[in-house]
Amino acid sequence: MIRRITQPTKKLISKSISMKKLFLGFIALSLGFTSCNKRVEIDVSIYSPQEGKTYTSPIPLKVKFDSYMALLHDVEIEIYQKSNPDIKIYDFDMHIDEEGYLVEDTIYANVSTPTVFVMEIDAGEKVEVHKRVEFTIAP
Repeated sequence: MIRRITQPTKKLISKSISMKKLFLGFIALSLGFTSCNKRVEIDVSIYSPQEGKTYTSPIPLKVKFDSYMALLHDVEIEIYQKSNPDIKIYDFDMHIDEEGYLVEDTIYANVSTPTVFVMEIDAGEKVEVHKRVEFTIAP
C-alpha cells in the first residue's frame, strides 16, 4: 500500500525539520560561547624564596602551579637584581599541557654585599596569574 503525503503533512514535516535545525544550531552556538569564556583558575604556591627573607647562596627554589578547569599552558619564572633588571640569575619559561606542575631548582648567586632580588611569576595562556616576590641574597 502506497501512502500519499498530503500538503498539510508536508508542511508539518518541513516545520519539524526547521525547528530541529534551529534547536541544534542554538545548542552549538551556546556551547561555543561557553567554551570560549571558560574561567581558568590557577593557584601559585611559592614555598621558596619567600617575600622579605634573606638567603645565602645556594637558594632553593620551589613553586607549585595548580590549574582548575583548564591546562596551565605557559609558566614563566624570572629572578633578577632589583637595581638592575638586566642581571637575571634565573629564567624559566615552559609550555606545559598539564593541570599541575612543580618547579624545584637551586639558584646560585655570587654577591659581595646584600642584594635585593625580584622573582616574577606568570602563569596561564593569557597570564591569568602574575606574582612578584622580593628577597635578599647575602654573601
